[in-house]
Amino acid sequence: MWKGVAVAYIVGALCYFPVSIVGYYIFGNNVDDNILITLEKTTWLVVIFAMPVFDMLEAFLVKKLHFTPTFFLRLVTRTFTMAVGICVPFFGYLLGFFEGLLSPQLYIFSPV
Repeated sequence: MWKGVAVAYIVGALCYFPVSIVGYYIFGNNVDDNILITLEKTTWLVVIFAMPVFDMLEAFLVKKLHFTPTFFLRLVTRTFTMAVGICVPFFGYLLGFFEGLLSPQLYIFSPV
């Protein structure tokens, strides 16, 4: 299990580090916590980013909870997703909070 976790972290690092290096090269340190706010004039990017979230939530409700796919279901799920997006504008601050809250448990429960 430990080897699998190590491989997963290495693969994740190999995917994220080039993106972060290129992103820092392009934008420098002028990036907000929410990258979509920094890219001000790209509303199409926000739409492309939101569509998989809408689709995933709708697919979960239809396949797992057996809702009927109607216009009302689509309206409710997209409104709910939008409300969550509006209620969490300070993702960087919340990320620090949850990291501080959950880090001790990760160290306690991780195998040695």
